[in-house]
Amino acid sequence: MATTEAIAISDTAQISSPRPSMLLPCFRFLVATEQVGRKQEQGTNKE
Repeated sequence: MATTEAIAISDTAQISSPRPSMLLPCFRFLVATEQVGRKQEQGTNKE
């Protein structure tokens, strides 16, 4: 579900933003940090 939401958000960002080339890397960074945060939470829960 997260991947489809990410695709939809990136598509709308490209349409609404005059500079999608600058927005997309920022969005990818946010997605990456979110995934890292989830992995850390899972690790702490296992401990």
